[in-house]
Amino acid sequence: MSMDPATLQAIRDQLPNPFTPMAFLPPDLAFQVMISLYTIVGSLAVMIWDMATNIGADYRLLTQYRIGPSTIIYFISRWASLAYLLALTILETAPVDNCYRIRWIQILFPLAIPFTSLLFFLRVQALYDRNKWVVGFFGILWLSVLGGCITPIFGIRGSNIGITKYCINSSLEPYVSAAAITPFINDTLVFIATTYRLMQNAHAEEGLKNKAKVAFLGHKLPVLSKALLLDGQAYYLTTISLNLVTASLFFNTSIPIVYRSFIGVPNIVLMNAMACHVFRNVKFGVFRASTIASNRTLPSRAPYGSAVVFPSNQTTTLDAGTRGGIQVMTTTEVFELDNKRQSSTEHLEQKSGLV
Repeated sequence: MSMDPATLQAIRDQLPNPFTPMAFLPPDLAFQVMISLYTIVGSLAVMIWDMATNIGADYRLLTQYRIGPSTIIYFISRWASLAYLLALTILETAPVDNCYRIRWIQILFPLAIPFTSLLFFLRVQALYDRNKWVVGFFGILWLSVLGGCITPIFGIRGSNIGITKYCINSSLEPYVSAAAITPFINDTLVFIATTYRLMQNAHAEEGLKNKAKVAFLGHKLPVLSKALLLDGQAYYLTTISLNLVTASLFFNTSIPIVYRSFIGVPNIVLMNAMACHVFRNVKFGVFRASTIASNRTLPSRAPYGSAVVFPSNQTTTLDAGTRGGIQVMTTTEVFELDNKRQSSTEHLEQKSGLV
């Protein structure tokens, strides 16, 4: 915190170790700073652990699958989140001296959160491929997330702790709240849109109770649609709570700036870990075996419609393609393929990038 030179010199002469940063802070503020440091370091540790445990899966993405836009976005999201947390940890724990650098570190923030949200925009794009209005709306919504996440670059300032080279967040502008509010709104609407679209694949009876079972439990949904729905719920429920806490703490001016400025850090880890988990599940087709078994029980003909499915040896399609890393296939008939059709199905899978 800034003090006049005479006060700093007087404090320095009375301290056994004047270069200990916490000695220049009141006890309550020093406690708050230590809690924030533990939280930031812990968040970095969780991020490193998540990346280390999934290094094999990331290697498979690079070597066994076609590297498309969704895969590139996935890795930008992962490494930008790690880089931001690492840089923030260094700034808050090391004697960097020039605390203005906190603004430069915040440049990584618009790469971390928005690219994580972009993974779910690609899901909406795949599900609503033929509805340009919906895709356009969510595209604009994602741009608002990007704009909101730029605000910390200008709205967070740091200053030296006493005469030391250590830094502390000293200023937090009100408009920085956009960095928490816009992802929250985006995630909420994405979840509603994907849930509504996946519910259309259900074979449930009419009625509010049956629709509620579909929406919350995936009742009567195909295997893959149910998996996508439940994975989306897991992501949403883990991030909505922390987003709400972040926003409410930010607007509570009775809470110290130290707490209000770091509470969003764990949210970066949770959002990235859950979003990338969902992406890997879809990309690797972990539900493919169950989906194939499910397809064998379907009738020989099905109504025309679009659904997000993994190709199997039991389907033929009128149209197929990869949209946002998820294959969307327009199915007209479902029936057993003979040996002559197996090779064309394998070619379709390879083209989709799912195998």
